[in-house]
Amino acid sequence: MLGVYAPEEIDETPEQSPPLPPASGPTIQGRAEPAPPALVMLGPDGVQRSAPSIETWRRWCEAAIAKLEDAAALARWRADMAPHFLAAEHVDIAAVDHVQAVAQDRLDTLADAEGAA
Repeated sequence: MLGVYAPEEIDETPEQSPPLPPASGPTIQGRAEPAPPALVMLGPDGVQRSAPSIETWRRWCEAAIAKLEDAAALARWRADMAPHFLAAEHVDIAAVDHVQAVAQDRLDTLADAEGAA
């Protein structure tokens, strides 16, 4: 009869193959993803802070800009932040453009206030 086996014909012991010897030759390692650039910003007090995300970096920059009290301080802050702006552009250029626009608006407001005084 086809498809019917006698119990003595069934070998229920699993076949085991000998263990493989270790591979010889160069080891192939995965390439690590490059680390994102540090998102550093300077507070109005000049202290460097590393932001965990570009969104946090943007909010911190906006807060620092709002706390700067005169045009000269804001101009110094922008000059000191220049290398950090370049690094952040690699993460999100729109966020850097936004911070630059906020800084320019604040600078214009401060200049108008200083001119009126």
